[in-house]
Amino acid sequence: MSDFSYLHTNCFELTLELGCEKFPTEDELYPAWQDNKESLLSLIEMVHRGIKGVVKDEHGNPIKNARISVKGIRHDMTTAEDGDYWRLLLPGVHVVSAEAFGYSKVSKKITLPARMTKPGRVDFVLNRVDIKARKYTRLIPEDLYDRYDQLDSYDPHAHRGQTELGEDEGDQQSQDREKPWWWSYFNSLGHNRPMWLLKNN
Repeated sequence: MSDFSYLHTNCFELTLELGCEKFPTEDELYPAWQDNKESLLSLIEMVHRGIKGVVKDEHGNPIKNARISVKGIRHDMTTAEDGDYWRLLLPGVHVVSAEAFGYSKVSKKITLPARMTKPGRVDFVLNRVDIKARKYTRLIPEDLYDRYDQLDSYDPHAHRGQTELGEDEGDQQSQDREKPWWWSYFNSLGHNRPMWLLKNN
């Protein structure tokens, strides 16, 4: 999967390689196609596993760049110019939410069957809210813990296997846990370390 396309666009782009030979000969192309044709066609048919729909306001106007999020999945989609979106999802029960700046958030619980011949249609209607009167008391998304990934806090340089720690060592480890995961790497560069990154504040 192409990292940039996945992280910064709505595209789930895949790169498939059948072997180490970058430029196969002409006589090898047709047998390779015959060996992998059914698999590639099945992969293309997987586009029907998921949902699609349109996000509009209460007057029927499409909302561009509305955010479509699925509970438990740390990757959101955004709507296109006409408020339409597509989202690949596995069969099962999902909680899908749509939100946009200046509008209220709407969530729906959907169930996708195991066999789908076409994407499920899930439309959203968002109501406008008064931005000045709205209070942003919750700065952390409600589904933050559902999106939590253990690798986010993993520190490969942390000392493991120590059961008994002195008071000073325990304080030092607690301070290390408060620092970001890249702290120990840049701190080990000596005089080449970027000091602007290592400021405590």
